[in-house]
Amino acid sequence: MITLPDILMVIHLLWAVFMIVGLPLGIVLRSPLLRWVHLLGMVITGFFAVIGMYCPLTTWEEQLRWQADPQFSYHGSFLAEQLAKVLYPQIDPWII
Repeated sequence: MITLPDILMVIHLLWAVFMIVGLPLGIVLRSPLLRWVHLLGMVITGFFAVIGMYCPLTTWEEQLRWQADPQFSYHGSFLAEQLAKVLYPQIDPWII
């Protein structure tokens, strides 16, 4: 069953992907609007990084997940948590 925190996580992931590919895509598509939106996103994301605050989407998602399961907690930021799952998948050693 897909829950609100899952939907929020997908939106957050799409935001992170846009922060990576937004500028190159804006250049290739010759879209000033896409480049400006990307720049605004980078400024907002950079602001949170500079002040040492987690992204509000991370906080919101964690809060929603915590309401469903009081034992839930990220062990760091959203990006660190999701990248750890990709970089260190829980698979049997014999597969590797």
